Amino acid sequence: RWVARRQGEHAGERSEITWVVQGGVFLAAVYGSYFGAGLGVVLLSIFGILLTDGLQRLNALKGLLSFVINAVSVVVFVVAGHVEWWSTGILAVTAWAGGALGVGVARRLSPAVLRYSVIALGVVVAVVLIVKG
Repeated sequence: RWVARRQGEHAGERSEITWVVQGGVFLAAVYGSYFGAGLGVVLLSIFGILLTDGLQRLNALKGLLSFVINAVSVVVFVVAGHVEWWSTGILAVTAWAGGALGVGVARRLSPAVLRYSVIALGVVVAVVLIVKG
């Protein structure tokens, strides 16, 4: 609610990218490049709390940064270690398809529906990870 209210109060304004935002993205990148799961939710949470731009734009920024973070980690893993190329190919194709479909769906959703969908997905992922833990 706080994020939604804050977004509404600053509708149309562009946020300044401060060192706090950069630090949050850096920490999310370190986490996401190693673990990966939930990176999008973490980034969207950071953006929702620290930036006042619209949810659709923040979601687009999240998608771009997720791509860059994952691309850098792919390069590091390829250079530094053994890669299961068959599994990598399957993951690459399905990640690309999921990203393309996800962006298409997200662009058609209202900000409220997108917000609640992200929250629901985050809760489901957290519960699954806790239960499997």
